[in-house]
Amino acid sequence: MPTRSSPALVNDLFIFGNDDGEIIALNSSTGDSAYVSKIGGHFFSGLTISDSVIYAGNENGSVYALKAVDGEIIWKFDTGGRIKMEPSTDAQNIYIGNLNGNFYSINKLTGVENWRTDFSGILNTTSLVTENLIILPDVLYEIHFLDKQSGDIVKSIPLDGRAKLSPVIHKNILFIGYDDGVIRAYEFVY
Repeated sequence: MPTRSSPALVNDLFIFGNDDGEIIALNSSTGDSAYVSKIGGHFFSGLTISDSVIYAGNENGSVYALKAVDGEIIWKFDTGGRIKMEPSTDAQNIYIGNLNGNFYSINKLTGVENWRTDFSGILNTTSLVTENLIILPDVLYEIHFLDKQSGDIVKSIPLDGRAKLSPVIHKNILFIGYDDGVIRAYEFVY
C-alpha cells in the first residue's frame, strides 16, 4: 500500500500512516513490525508525536490521538474537512487545520476543541507555535499570526505566492517559503 505520510520516531518505533488508513509501527533497529492499527481514511499528512502520543489527521477530516506504544486510539476529533497538515503542539494543545480553511486548537489530553478560526484559504502547511502566537501559512497568498489563547487573528501578511513550507524562526528572523523556491525573511519581535 502506498505511503504519503511523513514518518515520526519515538523510542525504538518508526511510525507512519498509509493510504489504506493504517498507522504502522516498525522497530527502528530490526525493521520488524511492532503493530498495525487500522484507523480508516488515507493518511496524507505526517504524524506528530508528543509525550508518547501520536497525533495525526486523515482524508476523512478526523484528528486522532493514539498511544505510540501500541496504536490504540485515545480520542478522535472531526474537523469536517480533509487534512493534509501535520499537527503542531505545545504543552497542552495541538493545532491543526483542514482544506476547508478551518483551524483548530484541541486539548491534547481530552480531544476537546478550545477554539476554531475560519479562513477562506486552504490550510495544508504545518503552523509554527511560539510562546504567544501561532504562525499559519495559507495557500491563498497569506501568512497569519494568531493569538495562541483565543485564535484571534493578530495580523496577516500578503505573500507573492502560495505558502508551501512551514515557517521557521532563527535568531529572531522568520523565514517563509513559497512558490518557485522563494524564501523571505522577516524580523520577528514579539
